[in-house]
Amino acid sequence: MSAIHRKAAICDANVLIDYVKADEAVLAMLAGYWGIVFVPDVVLSEVQQLSANRARSLGLTIIETPLSMADVAGLSFPDRACLYFATREGWVCIANDRRLRNECKSRGIQTVWGLEMLLLLVQSDTLAEPRARRVAMKIHAENPQITRKVLDDFIGKLDQRTRSRKQP
Repeated sequence: MSAIHRKAAICDANVLIDYVKADEAVLAMLAGYWGIVFVPDVVLSEVQQLSANRARSLGLTIIETPLSMADVAGLSFPDRACLYFATREGWVCIANDRRLRNECKSRGIQTVWGLEMLLLLVQSDTLAEPRARRVAMKIHAENPQITRKVLDDFIGKLDQRTRSRKQP
């Protein structure tokens, strides 16, 4: 995992949905980790399990999406909103959508996978390793895009971190 410079972040719907279903308190940890996590209003509208009031109480900052943004082939309007703000403001993009991540990377924008965010929270001593493991397993159980291989890779990285902390 490369060094991530802490600055504001923007989050896509897939990550929000995963964390709301698995352990919504992780969203508050994200906000604490980054200092500020933005969610475009069109992204929040895709997350039926999370009201605007609840999102704000968890520390997320809802921002209004411009009506006019450049069209980007293969990206939904909400994903284009994430790309727009990440590009304009230089925010880190927390996303699982491969097309969105590729567009961000092609523009020099840092990206973080949803499960990678759990590793960052563990590394910063914000989230305990057993809880991170439980959250990842719940996400895997709920989200078919988080395959067994993705989960196993995450657990391997988490275990590697545990082993390296125990060595003198």
